Amino acid sequence: LDDVLVGAPLYMDREFESKPREVGRVYLYLQEDVLLFSPPITLTGTHLFGRYGSAIAPLGDINQDGYL
Repeated sequence: LDDVLVGAPLYMDREFESKPREVGRVYLYLQEDVLLFSPPITLTGTHLFGRYGSAIAPLGDINQDGYL
């Protein structure tokens, strides 16, 4: 059983009426039970063309609930 990180390094963010900005995003899904995940927590990059989310490594039990 695992918590899951999904990287979206080409995610385009749009602030108000401005043009889209490529900043990247990571979606974090915490496992609540077998085949049951929480709605995603989204983490958005802040640097233009930073490709946030392009490199993801195993982190173990992120929220320390016993699921790795």
